[in-house]
Amino acid sequence: MAFPLGEHLPRLARHHYQGHAVVHWEGTVAERATGWLDAAFHARFRELLLHAAAREALLCPVYCLMPDHFHLVWTGLSRASDQRNGMKFLREFVNVELAAAWSRTSRPAGGASVNAVAANVISWPSGAGKSATPSHGLTSAATGGVVAAARVAADVSRWQSAPGEGQASGHGLTSAATRPWRMQKQPFDRVIRPEERRRGVFQANCDYIRLNPERAGFVARDQEWPFAGWVVPGYPDLHPARAESWELFWCVYREAREAEPPALGNPGLSDGKGAPWLT
Repeated sequence: MAFPLGEHLPRLARHHYQGHAVVHWEGTVAERATGWLDAAFHARFRELLLHAAAREALLCPVYCLMPDHFHLVWTGLSRASDQRNGMKFLREFVNVELAAAWSRTSRPAGGASVNAVAANVISWPSGAGKSATPSHGLTSAATGGVVAAARVAADVSRWQSAPGEGQASGHGLTSAATRPWRMQKQPFDRVIRPEERRRGVFQANCDYIRLNPERAGFVARDQEWPFAGWVVPGYPDLHPARAESWELFWCVYREAREAEPPALGNPGLSDGKGAPWLT
């Protein structure tokens, strides 16, 4: 989401992002720049999500890295959780990683080499569809996977061939080639309403986020985008595409909420107004 320079996206009162709040966050790279998304960036992004989870007592039931932005959902596990602090931390270190990605990427005039970017894109091992167990030991597109290197190269060509350097045109985007990549100055957020916290509705909304690349045409319906998943500390091999992973997520969430001592003082405010349990 773009907005005029000098202006800020509107925010709810801070307590809506604290305690047991559930929030969908979207972060966009400045000028909708592309070319930074590769296996190394993805691995580091997951690590940063894990640190944010530890700092602010959060679970991330879904995230999805797109060529020029990312989506994630956080659920607070403690009355001390503060997602605005968590997002400030995440953005600070994502900017460090974007600068590192800029430095390690060979970028001839006009943008990154199609072959260089295609070689960095990773996919599930051959034959792993939505019903298969995904592996976080991901393989290069050059060694075979559900996302063919030729298709990736064609997609990268399409992203780079959009009109206007750095101009937004849906997902057909080019990368500004004159300065290092950096996050847009403010993320977009949507606080999840109580009626959206019911188990089936909540999982459907997370699936909608996870399937963004499919709707954009980056992968076929029976394929998994390699830059999506979730971060639930202690369970690195789980994935929101698997039903059994969701059963474990609900157990982890319930145990964390039940382990918290009763609230003192004003429980409605300290829990985050409008932030009941996911049910």
